[in-house]
Amino acid sequence: MNHTQSAAAPHSDLFWRMEKRNALRHGDWKLICDGSAWQLFDLTADIAETADLAAKEPERVAELAALWDMRNAEQSEPLWK
Repeated sequence: MNHTQSAAAPHSDLFWRMEKRNALRHGDWKLICDGSAWQLFDLTADIAETADLAAKEPERVAELAALWDMRNAEQSEPLWK
């Protein structure tokens, strides 16, 4: 490893929004919304995102949704919708 490489994760969170599709990756968890309800996936156990855990993990959904809201509030309003 040279001085420009790091073994650390490059970002603590990945946040994105595109029209009504929104998502947040926080560690091994991914929160997705397609305009209706949040879906939650554990990427360690389910890399293909086939098992929505939102109903089983409502506290985690609330925590990550609040984090998404915080990141979203830091952004400028979209120039187009």
